[in-house]
Amino acid sequence: MMLPNIRQNDYLYPIPKFDLNAQDIEKFNHELSCFHSEFHDYFKRNESREHFLNYMSGQFSELERKSIEPIALNVKGGNVRAMQRFVSDAPWEDDKIMVKYRNLVASDLQSPDGALIFDESGFAKKGNESIGVSKQYCGNLGKIDNCQVDFFTVPTVTFNILFVLVILSHSRRKVVHFNITSNPTAEWTTQQIVEAFPWDTAPKYLMRDRDAIYGVFFRNRVKNMGIKEVVSVPQSPWQNPFVERVIGSIRRECANNVIVLNQGHLKNILCAYFQYYHNDRTHLSLGKNTPNGRPIQPRSVGKCKIIDLPRIGGLHHRYEWKKAA
Repeated sequence: MMLPNIRQNDYLYPIPKFDLNAQDIEKFNHELSCFHSEFHDYFKRNESREHFLNYMSGQFSELERKSIEPIALNVKGGNVRAMQRFVSDAPWEDDKIMVKYRNLVASDLQSPDGALIFDESGFAKKGNESIGVSKQYCGNLGKIDNCQVDFFTVPTVTFNILFVLVILSHSRRKVVHFNITSNPTAEWTTQQIVEAFPWDTAPKYLMRDRDAIYGVFFRNRVKNMGIKEVVSVPQSPWQNPFVERVIGSIRRECANNVIVLNQGHLKNILCAYFQYYHNDRTHLSLGKNTPNGRPIQPRSVGKCKIIDLPRIGGLHHRYEWKKAA
């Protein structure tokens, strides 16, 4: 069977199982070789390209331990020392590989109607009385545990916990909607989708995980809006890479560097951050452009100086050329 039997009674959707034959394996090997060929130019030697393919093949094997030595011993033409040198010492252009990989993922997931990521993180919750508590994958713990469903959390100066919902559009990495609450519920979450996409602006797809907060009420409302849900596999937070990266950026560049007083204060801070994020902060995946577009500013003729424009109260800056007086 290609997929393990991991469905449990508390999962909302069944996971299909199907058999593979020799022809399916042959096609998969061909697809893997095509994927591998996309990165040829980023390795300087043929030996490095071969080790890269062998390492990828090993990751799809049935090995219990998928480290260098077991992979090298179980793939055709594998060499333990050579593969160890490839991983630790061989030169490759990792920045270009990451940009290429992001573009491939975006191409696979994107559609003419756009794609949407809708995700959250979880924190451990040992009680049983709160809304949304159930045995499910908890992103902060990295395992199945008793979790309180939330989006991403920000503590205040009085140690209250605020929950921030972020809705991200794939096409230009734009945050199309965000909101904050101290008590997330399925009804509140559903209302955010309605407010984010009024009239006929709803996207074709909505990507989310399997948390209990996305219950029948949420799913029915999304279906009535004409949005098709794409639900990630259990215990696979990496299947929502774009929104996870955005949430990480919000934490590193903003939330972790300020002391939040209350909900209104956090909303003002995030509004300022998203202005910076959309108009000033460049993205590698957008060719070093911004989601809203930022034209290149050529240096003016004559004597010029660089000025800094503070953003988010001076937490970040934008730099521009200005003619000297």
